[in-house]
Amino acid sequence: YDHGQMLQDSDLLVNRLAPQALMMHPKLAESFSLSSFDRIIISGQGWEIEGGVVLDENLPEDVALVARSSGFPIHAPVFVQVQRLVLTPEV
Repeated sequence: YDHGQMLQDSDLLVNRLAPQALMMHPKLAESFSLSSFDRIIISGQGWEIEGGVVLDENLPEDVALVARSSGFPIHAPVFVQVQRLVLTPEV
């Protein structure tokens, strides 16, 4: 399910929401040293969201995409910053 207004307060369906992920061609991910197992922070003007990476060879090689209504405040093509999260090992 999407992250639309009707499902925002649903505790029952929260586990069935579409993941917040940046979708891209494997070659583009490789150029940024990203893999499908990475957690990333995607940020734009005034917002920041933690998400994942989804690799798809059917996507164009020079853009990254997000699904509509997946929680990203993106409604048109926009430049964003992507940072890979590096988890600190527990001692």
